[in-house]
Parts: sequence; C-alpha cells; structure tokens
Amino acid sequence: MDAIKNGKIQKFEYCAELAWKTAKIYLEIKTGNMAMSPKAVYKSLFLNGLIDEGHYKLLFATVEDRNKLSHIYKEEMYDDVYKNLKTHLTALQNLVNVFNRP
Repeated sequence: MDAIKNGKIQKFEYCAELAWKTAKIYLEIKTGNMAMSPKAVYKSLFLNGLIDEGHYKLLFATVEDRNKLSHIYKEEMYDDVYKNLKTHLTALQNLVNVFNRP
C-alpha cells in the first residue's frame, strides 16, 4: 500500500473515532442518553430525530468500515474501505452540521 493511501486510511480511522465520541457527548447533552458504542450513538441520534434515516445508514457504514480496518488486515479490505472514503467524508461532514444546529 502506498504512503498516501495509507495516510488517508489512517486519517479516516482517527476521524471516525473522534466523530462518534463527539456525537456521544452531543447526544448526552441534547437528550441525556448515555449510549456506549458508535452504533448505539448513531442509532440514538436517529431515534431522537437528530439525523434522518439516510444519514444514519451512512454513519453506520462508516462504523462498519472502521471496524473492518481494526480487525482484518488484508490488502483487499483496505482497498474496499479506500473506495468509500469520499462517502464517509460526506457523512462525517454532515454530522458536524448536526452539531452546529441551534
């Protein structure tokens, strides 16, 4: 794997972790809900009407790809995740927009 591709994937992993942990705090402040995992946090955001179903599915896919990178060390997995980085970026940027709502 080349250095640029590896760097982008590492940045994705870092951003995905930061996003769900920030969403966890946001959810606690907004709703009092204390979800403990990335999937539970995003599901709670959806169930509380803070994100729509489409956004929930995109964030769920982000978690799935992040988990693939954490548990499977095959070049093909990296290639699959790498192809999804633009979609994941959009999902995470939209999450930031949720945090910025009044």
